[in-house]
Amino acid sequence: MGERLKKRQYQEKADDEYMESLRLKDIFQHKEDIAKLYEEKTVKK
Repeated sequence: MGERLKKRQYQEKADDEYMESLRLKDIFQHKEDIAKLYEEKTVKK
């Protein structure tokens, strides 16, 4: 039983890290998009 529980906790930890990396990727992508928009606006002026 202990081994199975440990495996599940490890899986949950891996899932959390995966979700966190996705979230960070989204934030980074969002920042890049904003930077692009800002560049386009400044070029147009």
